Amino acid sequence: MQILNAAARTLKRVASPWMGVLWICTLPLRLAQLYFLYQLQFLADAGPQHYLYYLWRLATLVFAAFLVSLYGRAVFVRACWLAPDGVSRAKLEPLKVPLGDFVPYACTALIFEFLFYIGLFTLIAPIPFVIFAGLAAAASYGIGGPKILHAPVSVIALLNSWRSLVLLSAISLLFAIALFFVYVNLYVLILLVLMLFGSFLGPSLPVWQHIFEPAAIMPKEQLAAWMLMIGTATIVEPFWLAANVELVQKIRAQKSGDDLRLWFQDLKKEAR
Repeated sequence: MQILNAAARTLKRVASPWMGVLWICTLPLRLAQLYFLYQLQFLADAGPQHYLYYLWRLATLVFAAFLVSLYGRAVFVRACWLAPDGVSRAKLEPLKVPLGDFVPYACTALIFEFLFYIGLFTLIAPIPFVIFAGLAAAASYGIGGPKILHAPVSVIALLNSWRSLVLLSAISLLFAIALFFVYVNLYVLILLVLMLFGSFLGPSLPVWQHIFEPAAIMPKEQLAAWMLMIGTATIVEPFWLAANVELVQKIRAQKSGDDLRLWFQDLKKEAR
């Protein structure tokens, strides 16, 4: 709970404008991924081998959006790290992500992303690589050593104690539960808006009602369900990254013996 409370305080300080920067950078990726999946599903019956060049161009677009999203995460994480110094509001310092930090982070994120997709098609569970992706973003600030080779190892090395593993597992479980509740609440909100303000939609109301027609806790239309998932991930992601930053700060402070300074820093945050 201490990590989540500290993350909430940090997020309050960096929300404007850095949460907006994060959303602007990550939304194109999610929409591009959704469009790619939709096109892949649509072209499956027609034989995707006839559309390989088209799919390749879409995949290139998704990759470019992925790099932009990594920059957005690095900026947001940098703002969280700099928040105690009061830099995040006063200047544009978080935008100045050093290449020495961004390139190792991008390589690490690509490795975890590749392993995630491999995990989707094998018996290897992809969930750990989603968790590592957030940890890699949080650890991207101030990576030391031979960076490109050291970065992926440094992320895993953060979990060299049972305490770190338990904390990360607990945070991941809490955010998994949060994803579920945010998804349900977002869907209920859309249904309430359609119910209360549907008259303003005029003749298009039956179309929207059909799109968001419920089947258990999600819409029957697959595209609508995917859009809800995108909205849910967009809402939860800043809180998830801020919590990971707090976790990495505590682990690094314990390793360096700097945990007393970090404790005093938390006291100053609470006093503000």
